[in-house]
Amino acid sequence: MARVLSTRYERSTGSRSLVDFNELKTLIDGKAGPTPAIFDDTQHPLPQPEELIARGWPVRKDRLARGILALSLRSGGLDLADGRAASRANLAKREYHHLFPVAHLGRLRVPDQKVFLSLNCALVTWRTNRSISDREPERYLAQRLENTGVSEEEVAGRLASHLIPYEEMKQGDYQTFLEARGSLVHAAMTSVCTSGQA
Repeated sequence: MARVLSTRYERSTGSRSLVDFNELKTLIDGKAGPTPAIFDDTQHPLPQPEELIARGWPVRKDRLARGILALSLRSGGLDLADGRAASRANLAKREYHHLFPVAHLGRLRVPDQKVFLSLNCALVTWRTNRSISDREPERYLAQRLENTGVSEEEVAGRLASHLIPYEEMKQGDYQTFLEARGSLVHAAMTSVCTSGQA
């Protein structure tokens, strides 16, 4: 997953994959050879938070947008309402959800290109998506705490399982939220890419 987040496979995917396969095979076989190009951070740096913030909606099959979504599910991707973890069995039944709803951002006159961003997306159940509807995040989060038996800590934990910053979402400032989530995703991406775990 790590290098998929870099620009390594933006173009010439097939030939670069073959080069990487051969270089990695040499390394795995214990033979002497140059460090595989895929590990060269100067040639293939990871995206910075600003690049993450600008990335479009993941349904559009954009490499980095989908990488962000995949990374945001590594900690379980708990549903915001029912708390169930995303799994291979239920992932196809989840929907792309705007954390800051389209109608809400429209009322704030936020242009579409800033609404359909990967950092404004989480995979949730159909039921959760409909229950949130077009409510502003601070209102929805307050309703999650009213008469549901769910604690604020639990709600924050569910959001954290998607790399979603609770406090910034609760405050309702969209740009601040995007910057905070961009930092969380960047930190998680850096951790994954330097730990050697996919």
